[in-house]
Amino acid sequence: MNIKQLIATHLKLAQGFKSVPLKLSRHKGLRQPSSSLKQMAGQSLAETLVVMLAILIFFTAIPWLGRLLDIGLNQANASAYAAFQYTRQLDGVDERDIKERFFLGADKNWRDRRQELLMSSDRVHISVGHEKRLSTLMQPGMQAEHAQALREGWKIEDKGVVQARLSASPAYSRVGGAKTTALGLDLGFFDQLNPRLSNHTAILSDAAHASSDIESHQRTAWSPEAWSNAANGSYELGRKIQSYAGPVDAGFNRAEPVFDWLVPWAGKLPGHHTQRKPFSERTVHP
Repeated sequence: MNIKQLIATHLKLAQGFKSVPLKLSRHKGLRQPSSSLKQMAGQSLAETLVVMLAILIFFTAIPWLGRLLDIGLNQANASAYAAFQYTRQLDGVDERDIKERFFLGADKNWRDRRQELLMSSDRVHISVGHEKRLSTLMQPGMQAEHAQALREGWKIEDKGVVQARLSASPAYSRVGGAKTTALGLDLGFFDQLNPRLSNHTAILSDAAHASSDIESHQRTAWSPEAWSNAANGSYELGRKIQSYAGPVDAGFNRAEPVFDWLVPWAGKLPGHHTQRKPFSERTVHP
């Protein structure tokens, strides 16, 4: 190919490039954006802002819900503790001890966004009492003869199921003024909620238990039918005999009889119950 041919080729290419803008201008769809593209202008930015707001609320809701769950767990433990405490005291519960132990201690550091404590003494309410009384068929001895008198004498008749009810209302302090965003999507939503947590525990109380040997003997002596009537008659007869036999026994330095057949035996067992035996010598009763 000579120089003339190369020049002619370049000229043709140059003329071809000049005609390209003219051809493109004839197609309006390529020269200007469509109406749908105009409507999508800035949509990605708006979607990003909405997602960021949702994520921010989500991260705020996690610790908010976590504190409520922690308070609810302590509330359940406090309800059970109050019920068991009532079964031991039988005249009420120590509300101050329960609040300090489960809600107001140094380790109970629940705070809101303004770092104010969520719980205070007046935000916790405790009530304990008998509500449902068991029927005779569910009482010790049921309907057996003299069962009612024995239950009353030993004070083991159920007075009703103990219901320990406890409610807690965390107090959130408001952050900012009364103004809100256009959609109402701000963190002040969590400050406006006033959740009330409630829990209760049911338990039977005073089922003839005793915390010591002395208490066990004392409860035995409460029943006239099972002990007091027979024991008092024997004591009276024994004292009358002692009034005649005392002067005679005095010459032999004999100890005077003790007219209490319960308390002196507290904590004592017959010797054969305290001796250890080889396993082969132990008898097993069916």
